[in-house]
Amino acid sequence: MVLFAQRAPGIDCGFTLRDDNAVIIANICRLLDGIPLAIELAARRVNILPVLVLSQNLNKRFRILTGGDRTALPRHQTMRAVIDWSYELLDEDERALLRRVSVFVNGFKLGGAVAVDTNIDDLKVFDVLASLVDKSMVVAESNGDALRYRRIRPCRP
Repeated sequence: MVLFAQRAPGIDCGFTLRDDNAVIIANICRLLDGIPLAIELAARRVNILPVLVLSQNLNKRFRILTGGDRTALPRHQTMRAVIDWSYELLDEDERALLRRVSVFVNGFKLGGAVAVDTNIDDLKVFDVLASLVDKSMVVAESNGDALRYRRIRPCRP
């Protein structure tokens, strides 16, 4: 939320973080999984979209989150480019597990990841899943005593 609040006034000098928009901005950051590039790209849209409208349209984030710094590397100019670039850096086991866990719409537990990947043993699934979390392709969320995992939210063009 701090990053959004720092970047947005540089795009729209009338933008300020206020009590009435703080919850919406926090939601935007949560929907973007806290990914700094995604938050910066979202903040660049405050000059054309109210934060509420931006929040409501993040299901179209590959179309909304474009227009990054033109001097940045091409992979840092859009969310689609950064996700594609990140996916290309994965090894084959990571790609395979990421594809297989995509069947889970609302996330999954470790047992679910093990169940969908019959090609490798349970401990290897754990290692591959941990690697995907480390690479920010999967998010681990604590739910009391249990951990649930989910892919970075799917985006529809």
